[in-house]
Parts: sequence; structure tokens; C-alpha cells
Amino acid sequence: MDLQRFGYRLVSERERLGFKAIDVYSRLNIHRNSQSQYERGLKEPGISYLAGLLTLGFDVVWLLNDDDQTRPVDVLKDDERTLLCAYRALSAHGRYLVGEVAQQLKGAVEPSSDGS
Repeated sequence: MDLQRFGYRLVSERERLGFKAIDVYSRLNIHRNSQSQYERGLKEPGISYLAGLLTLGFDVVWLLNDDDQTRPVDVLKDDERTLLCAYRALSAHGRYLVGEVAQQLKGAVEPSSDGS
């Protein structure tokens, strides 16, 4: 693995998702120096770190890809990405509540089955 390329992509992906370095290392419960070393390409990440990135929405396959291909075009619009990042930052209970609200909103805007 090219650690320099990994570090560059890690920073790029973190910024794309709207995270600061502190957001990542605090959520993954790692030391800030470790995050800094990953981002500077000085330390090779372990499987638990990569799995943690995956739970935060990082495109781990792209991070680990050593070729020079560019990343596929993002399919999320900016407002959708902002909403998704905020959702991922919520606790499990917060996510549950957002789901409940979304279901209520969905029901409020769907046309009724009797055509009215």
C-alpha cells in the first residue's frame, strides 16, 4: 500500500464527508497522533481502523486503491450529503427518532389510496 496516497485520500474523504480530524479520532476512539500519522502517510492503518472508517461512511475501497483512477462521481447532492453526515453523527436513539419523523412526513405527503 502506498501510505502517502492513502493519507492524501484519507484527508480528501474526511473533508468530503464534512468531518474534522477530531471527529474521526474521537468517534473511533483512537489517539489524535494516530489519526495524524494516518493522514500524513506515516502509519499503516489496521483492520479495526478501516472498519471504523466504514461505519462513518468512508469509501474504504477507494482509500485502499493504489491506482490513479479518480473516484466515481458522487451520487448524493450537497444537501443530501449534509443530511446524511448529520444523521450518522446521531446516537442510535437519535437515528430512531429521525426514522420515525421521516415515516410521518412520508405519510403526510403521499396521496391517499382513494385518489383524494
